[in-house]
Amino acid sequence: SSNLIEISEEELERTTLEKFTELDADKSGFLELKELAVLVDWVLELYGDRISGDVSETRDRVMRRVDANKDGKLDQEEFKTLFREMTKRSIMIDMAKKKFEEFDENKSGTIESGKVRLVVDWALGAFPFDDMETFTK
Repeated sequence: SSNLIEISEEELERTTLEKFTELDADKSGFLELKELAVLVDWVLELYGDRISGDVSETRDRVMRRVDANKDGKLDQEEFKTLFREMTKRSIMIDMAKKKFEEFDENKSGTIESGKVRLVVDWALGAFPFDDMETFTK
């Protein structure tokens, strides 16, 4: 596929395991409440513009979304679901920032109206249709 935000399954597995191991401070094989605080900070960093309310409310929302078996902690598979989404979003944000700088030739911090069509064409080509849901939810 020509999807620019794809990472290999092997790379995702390796990176997921590394991040999970890093977050699993007590080495229980699960991410529990105190360990999830670090994860929520990461979620806030990437989605902060779309999150309202306090951090504990955000943590509860994240847990409801990814804690598939509702046991109050995340196992590696549940974490991988979240990590995959977060990794893709992080890559998309980095790509968009680089592309913005490219389109902002005079470094004014804005893209002139004549270039908006180029930006839209690039975005539609760069991101597969199913990933565009991320931006429209």
